[in-house]
Amino acid sequence: MSPSSQYALPQLPELPGMNPASQPIDAFKTAVAQLVASAWEDDAAKIVQGVDTGKKGADLALAIPRFKKGKPDEWAKKVLDAVSLHGCPSEGEGERPCGVSVQMA
Repeated sequence: MSPSSQYALPQLPELPGMNPASQPIDAFKTAVAQLVASAWEDDAAKIVQGVDTGKKGADLALAIPRFKKGKPDEWAKKVLDAVSLHGCPSEGEGERPCGVSVQMA
């Protein structure tokens, strides 16, 4: 593996309204939407519209009830479990050392 490919970012899907090349925050929103959509077996283009910035001390936030009916904590657990599968080990209840956490409002 060459040094440059060792640090290459994964390919992000093209989503409506997102322009990661000129708006770096869009890259993070797209990555979050892609992970959540994978965990929920849902559409990242729909989810990215709900990824917001600067809420309650978080870098990025997603209002789960906007997308899923039922208990938000169960849907949040699916996302946290997916994060664990993507190389970010579980540390404790609702928290991951890579900075992903769930805050229930």
